[in-house]
Amino acid sequence: MDAAMSEYLHPLMKAGCDVLVYGCTHYPLAQPSITRIWPDVKTIDPAEEMVRASVPLLRKQIRFREPLEEDIYILTKEWPTFQSTAQLFLGENLPEPYIINIWEPYEDDKADFAHTATTLAD
Repeated sequence: MDAAMSEYLHPLMKAGCDVLVYGCTHYPLAQPSITRIWPDVKTIDPAEEMVRASVPLLRKQIRFREPLEEDIYILTKEWPTFQSTAQLFLGENLPEPYIINIWEPYEDDKADFAHTATTLAD
């Protein structure tokens, strides 16, 4: 992994970047490699803040008690092979996932969002 990470990071290092903000949930998996290649870079993982921001929205769609007695799994669309795929990685059978509509809390704002996106694209 170090060779691939070095290739991806080199242009940022050369440009003098001193902070790396993770833009996808799998980037923290590369943290050990990033640290070896670029020990002085500060990394920011927004995942924890995203979880904090998401909890109130999820509470509106999923009724759960805290603290959770077991892990829950939440998907934004149907994924027929979710359980079998997850079992390969986690090594255990999982409960049925919740399927949520991420737009539900914003239903009234969807038209405004689409209008704004179209305006910005023009």
